[in-house]
Amino acid sequence: YGTAVETIQKLLERYSADELRSDPDYVDIYRSAMSTLGQASLGLGQYAEAAKALDAALSTAQEMPIERHGLFSRLGETFYHLGDYTRSHHYFTAALDEEQFVPKLHLSPAKTATIRYWLAFVANAQHDFSSARRELDAALTIVKDEQLRKNIETRRRALGD
Repeated sequence: YGTAVETIQKLLERYSADELRSDPDYVDIYRSAMSTLGQASLGLGQYAEAAKALDAALSTAQEMPIERHGLFSRLGETFYHLGDYTRSHHYFTAALDEEQFVPKLHLSPAKTATIRYWLAFVANAQHDFSSARRELDAALTIVKDEQLRKNIETRRRALGD
C-alpha cells in the first residue's frame, strides 16, 4: 500500500486536485486515484487520510452506483476505525441503500453480508445489542461464503439471544 500512496501523492503534487476534479478529461483519473489512495490509507491504518481521500472520490461519483456502493462501504469502515459510529452507520446504511441502483451482476451476497456484519460491529460499539443481533441474523440469511458465515455465526453466538 505504501507505494500506491506515494505514487498518488506525487501525482497530486504535480497536478492540482482542483484541476483534475473539474476537468472532464481527468475526473475519472482523479476519482480512481483518490479511491485507491483511500483504500491504501485504510489498509495502512491512516484513517483520517483515508476519510479525506474516499470523500473526495465520492464527490465525483454522483451518477455511479457501483463506485458509490464501494466508497460508502469503505467510508463506513474508515469511520468505524475512527470511532465515529454515527457516521460509520450512516455510510454503511447508504451502501445498503445504494444496492438498489447497482446492477445485480456487480453485487454478491458476500458484499451485502459483509456490510451487515460491519453494521453489527457498529451497533455493538454503541451498546445496541439487539440491533447487532438483527444485523448478524440478516447477514446469515444471505451469506454463501463459508468462512464469512463462520465469522458471522461466531459473532452472533457471542451476542446471545
